[in-house]
Amino acid sequence: MEEISDAESLVQNLEKIELPTQLVAVLGDPLLQKLLRLRPDNDANVRVSYWIEACINDVISGDADQSTLLDMVETIYEFVQTTKVCHIV
Repeated sequence: MEEISDAESLVQNLEKIELPTQLVAVLGDPLLQKLLRLRPDNDANVRVSYWIEACINDVISGDADQSTLLDMVETIYEFVQTTKVCHIV
């Protein structure tokens, strides 16, 4: 992914690119979001959903504060706008 700097290089290398182990990076990286849009991956979507659920549970249990929740909502909003995938938890 380090070699990918724009959408054109993303498309040229689409088949070679592997998603990062820490898939939460997809939520904040516009190029990775475009990758998921161009090459949908059900396992990746499931992992993102689990991360979202874990963050919500942290807020509910008091392990994370309200600002964390607001940051998460903003990140998810941007992710959904780019990928056109809404994860229901």
